[in-house]
Amino acid sequence: MTLQEGKWDKYNKGNVPKEISMNTYDIFGSVLFLKEDKEGFIYIENERITSDNYVHLEVRKYDMEGNLVSIIELPNDYYTTAYKKIDVDEDGNIYQLVTIPEGVKLIKWEHK
Repeated sequence: MTLQEGKWDKYNKGNVPKEISMNTYDIFGSVLFLKEDKEGFIYIENERITSDNYVHLEVRKYDMEGNLVSIIELPNDYYTTAYKKIDVDEDGNIYQLVTIPEGVKLIKWEHK
């Protein structure tokens, strides 16, 4: 995956890595840039499909050199399509919007 060079927000100062390695033995379903937090970490939403056809929903956190810091697997049991499933705030907290039969629920994953 190659990222374009440029300033994404007020914290970045233009030091965006040109390439981020996203190695996996599975098939990629989708990849989406989410945000850069105030400490300069980059968050990428990733769907990967395993051989049993299950779609795993992940948020991958990278440092400014493009090194993988962590992978957080989120529940992927949506009732209907959610177009903006995940957001990250400037502190690195992750918010997930999940559709359920009664409506929607919001899950917060706190940065520690």
